[in-house]
Amino acid sequence: MFPQELPEASIFYLAWYAATWLLHVVAMNYVLAGSALVAAAAVREWSKRSNAAWRRLGDRLRDWLPFALGVTITFGVAPLLFVQVLYRREFYTANLLLSHRWMSIVPVLIVAFYLLYLQKGAWWSRRSSGPRAAVAIGVFVCFAFVAGSWTENHLLSLQGQAAWTAEYVADRWFYSHPELLPRLALWCCVAFPTSATLLAIQIRCDPQDARPTDAVARENVDRETTALLGRAAVAASSAAAVAALVYLSRIPDVVRARIVGGDAMPYTVAAVGGFVVQAGLWFGVARSGDLSRVRLTAIGATLGLALVAATALREIRRTSVLDWSAPAEAHAAAAQVGGFAVFFTFFIVNALAVAWCVRLVRRHLRPG
Repeated sequence: MFPQELPEASIFYLAWYAATWLLHVVAMNYVLAGSALVAAAAVREWSKRSNAAWRRLGDRLRDWLPFALGVTITFGVAPLLFVQVLYRREFYTANLLLSHRWMSIVPVLIVAFYLLYLQKGAWWSRRSSGPRAAVAIGVFVCFAFVAGSWTENHLLSLQGQAAWTAEYVADRWFYSHPELLPRLALWCCVAFPTSATLLAIQIRCDPQDARPTDAVARENVDRETTALLGRAAVAASSAAAVAALVYLSRIPDVVRARIVGGDAMPYTVAAVGGFVVQAGLWFGVARSGDLSRVRLTAIGATLGLALVAATALREIRRTSVLDWSAPAEAHAAAAQVGGFAVFFTFFIVNALAVAWCVRLVRRHLRPG
């Protein structure tokens, strides 16, 4: 069963890559889906169809998205380092062939970062709804562009020398592949249940939540907000299921055989089962607006299981088509260099520092 067929050093780097990438993708899901929800809230306000739940979500996300983007970028450093050790030839080849398209990710993220802080400011909140909706849509487009660029890079890195040569000769700015759209759609749709879960946790835990002072009105807004999160999660989960089926039909036969009946089947069962259960739980939330602590814990646990299994399937797709003879030697050599203790120490220190900063901010904002 995967990844036991790989060399020991490769398993070591692959495990750490998957673990750190999972942290990055959870934060990234919050940013990507969150920016989409902010754009939707701004458009609804512009079209005079907003309500208390949409305003609450929009205000919450505008306040937290700059911080979330910083966390996403920070969490992206470690997996970026590990992926270069694991797939150095494939990774660097894809980067070079995409050239300016790949490098444009940095200025696009910088623009998105400044626009997030613009949205958060009191001055901008007093502007008319039209410009605010345009900026919110622009922020989402920036993040969608980055997601598309990473997807292109990933798929191009899976190709062999013949495809790389053809791409170089064609000198294209965009890489086209049958898996591109369904794969991008799948991961974008999965972002919404993850973001909804994190938002639900925030709404339950944040003492500074801006709600009506009247108890009945506050309870109604709570139910409307959780029901809205449930509808978004269910709709996105349904779309993700369709995208997954299309994506499954586009991958190579050897990979599909492993996923639907081979050694990767346990991961497939865990991913599908966890995702279906969390969607079912969100469906109940969408109907009733009731999100108890037990239900939220169950959603988080099943969604976490699905994301872990999906991460394994993601790497099975990649490792199934790559020749591991040359990388295995490089991994074994890299494992002898050392430095893991230093990396792990700073990983823990930085994680504790971020948690402490969040705690200080929450204490400062707490009434009294």
